Amino acid sequence: MQSCYRNRIDIITSILNTANGNAVKQLDILIKSKITHGLFREYLLLILQFGLIKDIRPQGTYKTTEKGIHFIDICDKMKDLIQ
Repeated sequence: MQSCYRNRIDIITSILNTANGNAVKQLDILIKSKITHGLFREYLLLILQFGLIKDIRPQGTYKTTEKGIHFIDICDKMKDLIQ
């Protein structure tokens, strides 16, 4: 039985996966990651600070950086190891 609870890493990887590839708008991230605006703002500050995502102005979109893609890969490998 799998829990609906998502930890911090799950939420961060969900945001990064949504913004991986193309520049996406905040609303797309909220919908696809299934998070609230408040939670998004909280995590956005963190992942911007660590250089995992970039804020593309003036479009107001976000895109996962190479460092963010590497972070996703590491998290996926760790999940594979414990499953």
